[in-house]
Amino acid sequence: MLKKANVLLFDVSPFLYIAYYGATFILKDYTSINDNDKVTAVSNNILIPRIRNIISSFNEGIVIPVFCYDGVPWRKIGISKDYKNDRTMRLNPAVKKNLISTVKLFPGFHLRNENEEADDLINTVYWHFSERINIFNIEPQFYVYTRDNDLMQMSNYRCSIIDPANNGGFKDREYLKKKFNGIENFKHVVLHKICFGDPSDNITGIFKGCRRAPIIEKFKNCKNFQEFLNLDIISGKEQEAIDLFKMIRLKKNLNYEKFVNYNKDMIDNPDNIYINENFL
Repeated sequence: MLKKANVLLFDVSPFLYIAYYGATFILKDYTSINDNDKVTAVSNNILIPRIRNIISSFNEGIVIPVFCYDGVPWRKIGISKDYKNDRTMRLNPAVKKNLISTVKLFPGFHLRNENEEADDLINTVYWHFSERINIFNIEPQFYVYTRDNDLMQMSNYRCSIIDPANNGGFKDREYLKKKFNGIENFKHVVLHKICFGDPSDNITGIFKGCRRAPIIEKFKNCKNFQEFLNLDIISGKEQEAIDLFKMIRLKKNLNYEKFVNYNKDMIDNPDNIYINENFL
């Protein structure tokens, strides 16, 4: 019989932002905000319980924490030189380094590809486990903690997307329809972004400034990307669509650097944590 496993996939970056900007809001005054040690201390007071509470909330089955860290996405920048170029929210580098060191104190797998973003690593881990269920003798249920809507591509009966900044709110079908103009298929997040872009990543879609409802009506029954390319509305825009598809669709076969932490001192109920180095 397969053992139930809760695979917790952490997109680390939003946790760092939540902690850092929470700390600067608490500290308020200029002198304190520019004191890296003080900001780090307050940030850790936000960061540690947030991660600890997530891991400790699972009472049934084993828990496998996986922390995925951003690298510099050169592949995506190569497709669009403006990718994420105008983001105004930046972390203090020294505080960021300190907070990453804190995250690495938690037990589990810590993964990074210096040339890719965490979302592609998360999807890689998902496929790695999904294709090796019988080898590991586990039945995994995946929980992705992220603010990145790109990861909604992964949503299915086995994988839930959770916003760590929204009281653990699930990014379910109601959220999908509200955020993406009524689409109901999680896989169509990719098509929606190809068509209309994504301001948060500084991506311009192929139908900038066009009415969205008629375009969504055209692609809502597409079963795959090739069917989308064959739509009459895509004529003359095929290469642009292909380039955006390569950028937006999540990778599932990335290499990565791996650090495994077996120390469970950071966790309230450490007996649930199960770490087998052969998992990843």
